Amino acid sequence: MTGEGPAKPVAVQLRVHDIGYPRNARLREHLRLLGMEVRVSPRAQRGPKPLRLLADLFAMLRDTRGARVAVLSEFSLPSAPAARVIARLRGIPLIVDGFVGKHETAIEDWGYASPRSLRALLLRLVDRASVRAADLYLIDTEARAEALREHHGRRTPVIGLPVGAPRWIAPHPPRAADGTLRVLYSGGNIPLHGLPLALEAVAAADPRVRLDLVLSGPREVVQARIDALGIGDRCTIHPPVSHRELVERMEDADVVLGIFGDSPKARGVVANKVWQGLAAGRPVVTLRTPATEELLPHAGGLLTLVDDAAGLTRALDDLRARGRFPEDAQVAERLEEFVRERYRALDDWLADRVR
Repeated sequence: MTGEGPAKPVAVQLRVHDIGYPRNARLREHLRLLGMEVRVSPRAQRGPKPLRLLADLFAMLRDTRGARVAVLSEFSLPSAPAARVIARLRGIPLIVDGFVGKHETAIEDWGYASPRSLRALLLRLVDRASVRAADLYLIDTEARAEALREHHGRRTPVIGLPVGAPRWIAPHPPRAADGTLRVLYSGGNIPLHGLPLALEAVAAADPRVRLDLVLSGPREVVQARIDALGIGDRCTIHPPVSHRELVERMEDADVVLGIFGDSPKARGVVANKVWQGLAAGRPVVTLRTPATEELLPHAGGLLTLVDDAAGLTRALDDLRARGRFPEDAQVAERLEEFVRERYRALDDWLADRVR
């Protein structure tokens, strides 16, 4: 009788808000490639907030049974202290994904309250507690990782794991040039993405530059801004789509826009759509930051970095005037190798503690 061999070590992802979200999907895929079984513990979605939090607590306690490592997913930093207690009860290490900080999002990016307000102080404490609760803290770029190390000291190791693009995305031949430039923006009208700047740049560009917006959230404010700029005949707003459908829209576009916000967070991240657009073989134009400059050696001629609305206008006009859009059949593989190299630090950390 043949045995089945030793059981795979189990990693559990805690409070997953969306199983298809690229960040947690990429990490889950990598852990499986390392030979681990990954258990997903979804976040409670319905009911009053106190009951949801209680349900999450019981789910974390239940789903960590038999696990060798716990990973607190993105958007869950307030739950880090509770996750630490549960991990200690189980005798397993806790990895916290700090991909979305509470203070940087609500205060630095959205400006919901003054940086000197009580709310800002509480959110800083939440972020700080999430770092201290972790045995390993994850972030998405080396620029953000170094900032965390400087701010919090070296007590908790911090690794910058790039967002990357799903492996199923492959470069797609460009659309045949017809004198127009089809530009794709995806996301919401949030400060991080800097949509007002993008609209101003399109308004100042050649009239043959057309903008498709796959817009999440309310569209009334965006439509009003489009109308005020007089570019209603050049802009089309579409409803949100799945991640796979979004990539299909990228393949139909000539250019993909990244983010153009002016917050500290905007200067430290590389958005999902930047990775996805490049992997799909599309020219991407986004804000110049230390984080986006890390991609330049791997993106070939597909990545254009700009400093302001005027720079974005020039980039769009230049791409339209070329008459032939850049191609790079190897860009997806180069980006993937860059991501794999960064993930090796996680492999080493896990090798010492889990496998």
